[in-house]
Amino acid sequence: MQPLLAIHARIAHITLRDPTRRNALDAAALGTLREHLASVATDASVDVLVLAGEGPAFCTGFDLAACAEEPRRVEPLLAGLSACVQVLRALDVPVVARVQGAALAGGCALLTGCDFVVAARDAQLGYPT
Repeated sequence: MQPLLAIHARIAHITLRDPTRRNALDAAALGTLREHLASVATDASVDVLVLAGEGPAFCTGFDLAACAEEPRRVEPLLAGLSACVQVLRALDVPVVARVQGAALAGGCALLTGCDFVVAARDAQLGYPT
């Protein structure tokens, strides 16, 4: 499932919505996320953006199953993630990440583009070794 954008009471909410895959990022999800971020950037009615993940994990990074089949698939994922982080950092509104569960690898990288990270006590942030 693709990320969802909703705007209510001057607050934009972008939710990663693939809980069965722990909100793993593929090229389509990154493209949709970037489109939503661009929409927020041009919407003068938005005062703040909340970035969240549906289900038990915020985001566990790239869809590694697809990358295992063809290692070169990681290149456009890295470019897409970089573009999303750049847009997050350039937004003129505060960006708040709401993190539960795992925010690993690419999921943790998304947090670097946010102004504030509100994490559950049991949240796991980091990069696997």
